[in-house]
Amino acid sequence: MGILVRVLEFFGGIAVTYAGYFIFAAVGWPEPLQSMIIERHVIGGLVVTLGLALIWSAFKPKPRARPTGRPTNVAAAPVPAPAAPTPAPAVASGELAALLASGDRLFAEGRTEEALDPYSQALDLARRAHAAHPDDAEATRALAGALKSNADVYDEDGRLDTAIDLYEEALKLNRGLAAGGSATDQRSLSLVLERLGDCREARGHRSRAADLYRESLGIAEGLARSDPNNSLYAEDLAVTRRRLLELEGESVPA
Repeated sequence: MGILVRVLEFFGGIAVTYAGYFIFAAVGWPEPLQSMIIERHVIGGLVVTLGLALIWSAFKPKPRARPTGRPTNVAAAPVPAPAAPTPAPAVASGELAALLASGDRLFAEGRTEEALDPYSQALDLARRAHAAHPDDAEATRALAGALKSNADVYDEDGRLDTAIDLYEEALKLNRGLAAGGSATDQRSLSLVLERLGDCREARGHRSRAADLYRESLGIAEGLARSDPNNSLYAEDLAVTRRRLLELEGESVPA
């Protein structure tokens, strides 16, 4: 059917072109009839143009018709699901927690130098996890814990400058976490403040140490009031209060 249409367009175009030529030239027409066609030049030109257009249409490539509906035997492409937030691998896998637990065991046994190895590995993992997921609370919490654990070792070994740097870094993270109101995060902040106060006092920074102890004491008192039967809160409160009283030169209650 398509070939027949093209043939008709081709020969029809030739016929119309010749007709336009004769109209334009008025060849072989009687003189009276020629005088009647005043605008034969214009009309003939238009007819010739129409004929040439038909010839061109016969040879012009026809656009392929697009299907109006989806074939029933072709499955629709699946719509990709939104990408889920990538968890911090070191935190989610438990690898970091295992390293910290190993360091805690060695530290509790007095093997501080040996404890530093798993603690250092844990800190490296925690830094990378936090760098990849800076807004993830668990990654932040893990980094703060790893910083404190390493600082505890350096504090125990008398390397106060390194311990202070690590405690200060942990303190910034703990402040942000404690702002959420969690009792666990509040206690972590209180402990870091108290340990940093110890280091500052040992370095002779008595005024700074007193400020740290007072802030730690305020948090410890609030936690103890919220849960009077919690022995950890009671112990934290007693230790921090004793530190502050010793620093200020007051007698410590027996």
